[in-house]
Amino acid sequence: MRYEDFKATWERTIGASRLGRHGFSEETLDSQSLDRTYLVRVEPPQGQDSRPFHVVAELSWRWSALQAARSRYGERELVAELLGTRATRKTAKPWLRVDIKLSATLMHGQPIDMPSPKVWAAWAREVLGRLERIEPLLPKQRVRERKGGVLEGLAWSDEEPTLEVKCSQVGELRLAGVSLESWVALELPRARSSDERQEKAPDEALVELFGRLERALRAWSESVDHLRPSPSRRS
Repeated sequence: MRYEDFKATWERTIGASRLGRHGFSEETLDSQSLDRTYLVRVEPPQGQDSRPFHVVAELSWRWSALQAARSRYGERELVAELLGTRATRKTAKPWLRVDIKLSATLMHGQPIDMPSPKVWAAWAREVLGRLERIEPLLPKQRVRERKGGVLEGLAWSDEEPTLEVKCSQVGELRLAGVSLESWVALELPRARSSDERQEKAPDEALVELFGRLERALRAWSESVDHLRPSPSRRS
């Protein structure tokens, strides 16, 4: 599967989801490695209803130069080019890592009071529990065993959210944002000749990914509401 074909499938599938686009997609080309990187930001299906927080999910993936050659010239041809032999060698499906970053940030220059340890602990339990059991962002199978007993990771999520903290001129720490990072592996079909059995495209896997993200982003948006200072604290 070529870069252009995967990007078209990605754009079509995410466009059919209930995720709202936030800005434009970004594509970059590394002039040294020739790797291409794609990034897009999306909003919760229900829109922005967690003020003063602004909630988005950032999705990105990297298409390596090796994968570009593999998808353009085919499996056997690339093996022959790299190994200098025409011998038939078995190959495995290529896979693409999709990085996902859930974030909730406050407007520039308007951080809020840091939540107390009690409030933070309650929030972390709730949001991590929802993303793990109720509205899971990751698929059920997160690791598999390859031949020889080698374990292969298929998905991962950070166990602790990351804080963005600002320090005032008087030394007071204030909360400016919170985020949680994850990634999911997608299998891609190999480039095969016309006489070989063609492999399944990742359309279904992308539909499932964006469906999980819709639910997880809604849970994330609802949860960050508990980090807002109470009226008594704001006064």
